[in-house]
Amino acid sequence: MKTLRTVVVAVLLVGLGASTAAASHGQPDHPVPIRGSILGLDTPPNFEDPECLAAGATWRFESSGTGTLSHLGKVHFDLVNCTTWYPPPAGSFELEIVGTMTFTAANGDMLVIAHEAEGVYVPGSATVDWTITEWVVEDGTGRFDSATGSGDGYALTYVPQSEEEIPYTEIDLSGEIAYDASNRSQQR
Repeated sequence: MKTLRTVVVAVLLVGLGASTAAASHGQPDHPVPIRGSILGLDTPPNFEDPECLAAGATWRFESSGTGTLSHLGKVHFDLVNCTTWYPPPAGSFELEIVGTMTFTAANGDMLVIAHEAEGVYVPGSATVDWTITEWVVEDGTGRFDSATGSGDGYALTYVPQSEEEIPYTEIDLSGEIAYDASNRSQQR
């Protein structure tokens, strides 16, 4: 009888532990790490009419592509950046960047983040390094409706040196996000 009681208690403890872990993962009040990498093809910068919310922006820059982010899996993303550059004191331009990234998961759930970044462009260079100093969750749908979170990142934009080359941007993101993982997107 004592053995049966020990087995029942062990099963209950394991079951309670598993349900507690499942209940706390992805709940709105429990931030979880998010990270991933994306790669997008860039459109030419729009210098003429950047249509940016950032006052004084020099150009609008867009990219779209694919990648993988934890809690979303494989994603399609769209990036819109408004960049302001400052004349070089010593041959390079300092860049201030504000923008948004929209990530769409395979099931259609979307996560939108707003970001601020800074970088340096050296004329004639084949790349522009920029640091995403902060990103914050701005909007979401499905399980990311009412999500919150923030983080930072790093990006590298390849600047074509000839007409045959294709411009692209690689981005690595990390941070924390809190969202309702209770399969809300299936309860429409």
